[in-house]
Amino acid sequence: MKKNIGIITPPLGKAAVLPFSNLINIISPVSKKLYIVTGNHGYDFIKNSKSIYVNGIHFQSGKNCISRVIKHVYLQLWIASRVAKLSKNVDIWILYFTYSLILPIIVAKIYRKKVFQIITGSTKKIIIIKKDYLGLILIAIFPITAFFLDYIIIYSQNILKDFGLEKYQKKIIIAPRHVVDRDEFYIVKQLNQRTYDLGYIGRFSEEKGVLNFLIALKKILQYKPNIKILIIGEGMLKVKIQNFIDSNNLITNVEMDNWVTHDRLPHLLNDIKIIVIPSTTEGLPNIMLEAMACGTLILATPVGSIPDIIQDLETGFIMENNEPNIIEKNVIRALNYPDPTTILYNAHQHVTREFSLQKGTERYEKIFSKCH
Repeated sequence: MKKNIGIITPPLGKAAVLPFSNLINIISPVSKKLYIVTGNHGYDFIKNSKSIYVNGIHFQSGKNCISRVIKHVYLQLWIASRVAKLSKNVDIWILYFTYSLILPIIVAKIYRKKVFQIITGSTKKIIIIKKDYLGLILIAIFPITAFFLDYIIIYSQNILKDFGLEKYQKKIIIAPRHVVDRDEFYIVKQLNQRTYDLGYIGRFSEEKGVLNFLIALKKILQYKPNIKILIIGEGMLKVKIQNFIDSNNLITNVEMDNWVTHDRLPHLLNDIKIIVIPSTTEGLPNIMLEAMACGTLILATPVGSIPDIIQDLETGFIMENNEPNIIEKNVIRALNYPDPTTILYNAHQHVTREFSLQKGTERYEKIFSKCH
């Protein structure tokens, strides 16, 4: 029997809209009604319908630590009030894109609702890298949050260690929520028809390793002086990245562009031979799956759920870490690999088989069947 599902997220940025919409597309077919509590871009792109009800807020975080804490408490109270109001209609609450929203969880449990939390990415590592003090407070109270949760959904067994979730093993469910639209992402160009030898598409932030990739490029160009590289993204390191490209005479080889709309991605991915994912921490990158569907080779670090999908020389290339010399060595290895056809075929078959909308819906149907 279908249940009424509630999804809670903090206010979302542009980059989070696609994975959030994927989750909605997966859960909608197995829910009777969907109640969403979110904000910012997460609120803007969803419209109320007969089966989807949206409660949204436009929210700006504070500029210093004290104002951020005050505004975060306000946000928790606002979300908790919506949970209290909607819980008469909701059977199951799901927390998404958040590390710890303790007040809404407690309210949901007061109303005797099942509460799931989907852990996205290696948020704990990102918080430590960025020295996010509010985030560190939320990490500290996560054991309290976990006590109230009925289930914790993660993408991969590997994320257990990244998040220090081993002690919650009995509550863990492994279920990717990623979907690749095969009507949009498919092979148009063969590798030898593509313009760019290497590409990076992602956030310009410390944990993504993009600066290490650029440092590696200086040496790579000594061996491969004619290769072309496309770098696309937005983020705090944008100016630093542009300055590095300019000051190191990479402008001839490197083309840099702003964040692109999702409908442009299939065209871009079909013009890149190898996507490099040099992250220190990841969950399960959408760009990796979409690239695989477009017949683009993947070179990535073995973090988060990536090793579940990318096996070296089977479905892509794995580099030991994201140190510049390691990136350099592995980029040259991937560029020189004599026969990528089998790798491309294996990767394409895997992503089309495991990351269809039907497969995602089946996973969550099984999850909700646990709730009586």
